[in-house]
Amino acid sequence: MRGRVVDAAGAPVRHAEVVVRQERTGAERAAAVDAEGRYTLRPLAAGTYTLRVRAVGYQPVTHPLGALAAGETRELDVRLTSAATALTQQVVTATRSPVSIAAVPGAVTVVTRGQIEAQTKTAPRLGPMLAQLVPGLGAATENLSNFGQNIRGRAILVLVDGVPQSTSRNVSRDFINIDPAMVERVEVVRGATSVYGNGATGGVINIITRRGDGEAQGGALRFGTDLSTEASLSNLGGAGLGPRVAQRVSGRRGAWDFIASGALARTGALFDAEGDRVPPDPTGQGGFAETNNADLFGKAGYAFGAARAQRLELSANHFRSRQATDLASDFSINALPAYQQKSRTISGLELPNPQGTRNTMLNAEYTHARLGALFGSRVQAQAYARDYHTVFRPFDDRRYRTVAATATTPARREYAGGYVMQTYVNSAKAGGRLQVETPLVKRLAASALWGADYTGETTEQPVHLYDSTAFDASSGRVFEQAGGAPFVPPLDLRTLGLFAQLAVNPVDRVTLRGGVRHERASVSVDDFTALNGVAITGGTLRSRPVLFNAGAVVRVTEAVNAFANYSEGFSLADVGLVIRTPPAGFRLGDREADPQQVDQVEAGVRGSWRRVQASATAFRNTSELGTSVGANLQVVRAPERVRGVELTLDGQPVDRVSLGATYTRSEGEFWTRVGADSVWQPLNSFRIQPAKLTAHVEHQTLPRWRNRVQVLHSGARDRAYEAFLARPGVNPAVPAFGERRVASYTLVDLLSTADVGRGTLSVGVRNLLNRQYFPIVSQLMPVGNVSYSAAPGATLSVGYSVSY
Repeated sequence: MRGRVVDAAGAPVRHAEVVVRQERTGAERAAAVDAEGRYTLRPLAAGTYTLRVRAVGYQPVTHPLGALAAGETRELDVRLTSAATALTQQVVTATRSPVSIAAVPGAVTVVTRGQIEAQTKTAPRLGPMLAQLVPGLGAATENLSNFGQNIRGRAILVLVDGVPQSTSRNVSRDFINIDPAMVERVEVVRGATSVYGNGATGGVINIITRRGDGEAQGGALRFGTDLSTEASLSNLGGAGLGPRVAQRVSGRRGAWDFIASGALARTGALFDAEGDRVPPDPTGQGGFAETNNADLFGKAGYAFGAARAQRLELSANHFRSRQATDLASDFSINALPAYQQKSRTISGLELPNPQGTRNTMLNAEYTHARLGALFGSRVQAQAYARDYHTVFRPFDDRRYRTVAATATTPARREYAGGYVMQTYVNSAKAGGRLQVETPLVKRLAASALWGADYTGETTEQPVHLYDSTAFDASSGRVFEQAGGAPFVPPLDLRTLGLFAQLAVNPVDRVTLRGGVRHERASVSVDDFTALNGVAITGGTLRSRPVLFNAGAVVRVTEAVNAFANYSEGFSLADVGLVIRTPPAGFRLGDREADPQQVDQVEAGVRGSWRRVQASATAFRNTSELGTSVGANLQVVRAPERVRGVELTLDGQPVDRVSLGATYTRSEGEFWTRVGADSVWQPLNSFRIQPAKLTAHVEHQTLPRWRNRVQVLHSGARDRAYEAFLARPGVNPAVPAFGERRVASYTLVDLLSTADVGRGTLSVGVRNLLNRQYFPIVSQLMPVGNVSYSAAPGATLSVGYSVSY
């Protein structure tokens, strides 16, 4: 079998899936589609076959082929018609078993491989591309951390193939642990959920890696090569160049399939819209500039049993990044009188422990996809291990006090504690999941999903201490190591979750889902003396929450469904953040170390017509003991409430043109004392990001040339700042953590691709209009001018991708 897969305009559909199925045995064989839309299947055995073609954004097509003689060659071209997939896309993250979005009583977003490939033309990192594509997710931070890039004002749980990327001393570096070249799709559950356990009070982002069976043709090896480079348009050569290469090979023979992939990249020096260097550590949370990255990924699968319904899959990923620069942030700018003077760099950095990350994951999965396993059920089991290490840039944590002048001595500045230091995190995690899907009542399509999850983790955050004299004498350039100390001692985390979910269709147009999860979690720490001298008696914190969810989906018409949902999520306290700088008299059992439970209600409607797809969701979440970071990085525990709306619209008004938009707005408060009164005060802007609007228009300009313009607008937010000014006795020049004014900005990108030869040539420009803007996190950081860093200006990316 061979042929081409094209759209209504005759343009190739490069990401189509072509599968031929033998009717008698049920055996299937897949073929990849090349850049010109061509597919080839190796000679088939005699039998009766059906050809099936699917592609995201198009209606699936099934062609009965009838009887084929052994080795018979047949040519068949397939033309696909555009169609919405918002309600038919299969997802697993929301329910842990495959189900269409139409049956999920909540807000779910699926980012496809095609969208990932397109977005890497301007943003080769997951944080910015997901900000563009996922409603509800905050704007990108433009640094290594995703702190402040939350969903619905709450924390997110990031997974890679179900493996948690968080650590118990949460450093929020969850989006940078795998290269996008290794990713097949990303599934996002927006809103509090406990389906994967601890940490998803704002939602789950599951990054699902690629598989080999969709890459192979006829058992032959398939290869893919991606070459690209990016550079600031204000500095197109030299230090500004950022080359990247990714190579993959995959194959499938009989019951076996595999994929192996590697990526090497260097991010060059970054320049803002005014042509100035962006500091390597723009906000104190780590930066991308002048960083070398490498990622090695492999996955192998074996299908066996009746109709090959059982599958064993092993995968491994090793990601490493390391910054190589002689630039440091200029700390002297903090002495300038006006806050929010743009940060700047100085050369001559001497740092023995450069900023970097190492993330190694091993994953094994077993799936029995047909009924008939345990209790006549489907079964899935997973075991994983993760080793993680990340290093931050150094910072000056010394504190001083002013001693007033006397009759005999002038006023002077006196050292009051603290260090010049650099923190790093070591974490080892292992765990497993077992889930069983058991059919109950056939006429009601009722089924139960039940099982257990376990995680064990040990995490610590030590510090390198540096000589303050050398630091001062070099104006913050030279770091001479003067020992080390524990900043956060080893934390031992153990969690066991038992869950059961029920799904039922009581009548034709209604789907009901609900369930319960019981979590048994503990965090243990030994006796410890913090750097500020406060002694803490060790012990074990235990949590035993029972969490519920219930929801319904009503199919109003063939094109429209409505849903409502109540769900509970929880997160363990970041004990490490609490104990690293504890107040005098702190005890481990204090309220600051208690877990957080979030209760959420949401309702929405989804519509999918031939040329228009839309959705609208409203939500409200509350917590009796919320968690925020306040002044001096102290943990604030108080009742909280958050509410908001999320809107999406996509359309294909005419052939060759598609457009879309999303809008997100939320607001929230916490209960606290102001003077003699207890009142609701606005949550800070790390928690509640400004309104976000995204839009795009895409045009198939020629059969082999496609263009897309996209816009992201982040609005202004002054509510937390105004509440800060209204409090008695505050210094207006020194707002607390996250309570500064947030100014709006608009970012425009251009993506252009053309089929050239056997591959695809791409040109992208991020920040096309070269606007000078400051990311939200940069505007909020309280460290002074050194953290007020502009984002990169107009950045050009040119690449070529080919499959062969």
